Amino acid sequence: MKRILLTILFLSPIMTFGQGMTFDQFANKIQKYFDNKLIADLESALPQEGGYLIWGWDVGDFSGDGYYDVAFSVRYKSDKGKIIRAFMFADIEGYLKEVASFKYEFFEIPLEIGVVVRDNICYITQKHKQFNWTIWGYSFQNGNLIKVDEFNTEKDGKYTKESYRNYITLRNNEKYMKTTSGDIDYKIDFVTLPSYPRGKIIYDGYSNKIYNNEVKYVSKGAFDWKGAEDASFKISSSYDSEFIYFSIDIIDDKVISPDCNECVGDFVDIWIDSKPLETDKVYYFLSRRIELSEDKLDGYYNIAIHPGDFFEKMPYVQLRTSDKDKAEVKEASQTINASSTLTDNGYNIRVKIPISLIGLSSIDDKKFYEVPCTFIVHDIDNSYRPEEESQIATTNTDSSDAPAYGTLLIVPPDKWYGSVKNIYTDKILNYLNKYGL
Repeated sequence: MKRILLTILFLSPIMTFGQGMTFDQFANKIQKYFDNKLIADLESALPQEGGYLIWGWDVGDFSGDGYYDVAFSVRYKSDKGKIIRAFMFADIEGYLKEVASFKYEFFEIPLEIGVVVRDNICYITQKHKQFNWTIWGYSFQNGNLIKVDEFNTEKDGKYTKESYRNYITLRNNEKYMKTTSGDIDYKIDFVTLPSYPRGKIIYDGYSNKIYNNEVKYVSKGAFDWKGAEDASFKISSSYDSEFIYFSIDIIDDKVISPDCNECVGDFVDIWIDSKPLETDKVYYFLSRRIELSEDKLDGYYNIAIHPGDFFEKMPYVQLRTSDKDKAEVKEASQTINASSTLTDNGYNIRVKIPISLIGLSSIDDKKFYEVPCTFIVHDIDNSYRPEEESQIATTNTDSSDAPAYGTLLIVPPDKWYGSVKNIYTDKILNYLNKYGL
């Protein structure tokens, strides 16, 4: 993402004039990409009689259909203050049609609002103040404008903080570095698993599943791991007023159930920090490290789900915490429930846990809650050789490193993690209203 920021900073001045450019000058720049009729589509969408100047532009394919699209920033003479607009136009059935428009306030000069199209994504950057930038990435698919990712950098005392969120892969990172030297003081990579109310339809463009199929997330036994077909998994989550639900699909080429009391088999670990963060915006950083041992698990829960043998031996759950003697923990542990199913390429585990184990007595449907949480799939290919176990996790560090846990994000009923806007919504609603539907 830093590469995109540098691209915008250094290429945007090349793609414009020092004082902005007229539409005729802009048209000359993009003639090698578009037919004159398509260029006329752009001009007709802008104010008449040239009441604007274009400051930055780029051409590429952010709709993924193999045809050129265009994005540009423009300053209307009628706008008061430091306002500049960014537009995205996609080639739809031979016409350049507006799929997005945004208003921004620049800090010093209009060039600070830049556009770059790379890898089927349109990036728009805004400088808020010195050392404080945001970059949003958008794609356009099937009529939907999808926010793909977001990058922020800001100065915090003698440090600069960088944070990155990917709303499609659900993988993120944060970094603290010394502003003067650029030396990295602290860095974490983590996932965000959105949990939506049970029964909510997840529309195209939003992601609600984490996929783990890369070697960098094999936290143990990478030498014995033979690839995604050997062991990998995906997770989704939902909630209601009493429970959090997880569905874990494990791909496993050899599902192993223990043959004896001393034997080992496949199972899944969930680690939870039961001190959620109530927040109005999605934010994550834990500036502490903890040591997880049998006597230092206050507020932390390790839930191990064993799938059984899918025939006679039922799945069972083990809860590990130093809070286990508390009455409320004992009561909550009795309501944990799990089921397992053998599938064509592995097995599925479904588990529900009471919200008290994530530190909540109730869920306010107006708030986001972020709960530090990580998942580990233990893959055993030989129950008599536990030393050959592979562990595939949602984080690439040890489960005892709390800042790298990642988060389970409880999303309010009327909210989403990410942003998707269909450009035809207003037309459809008008049509329905017209015919009284």
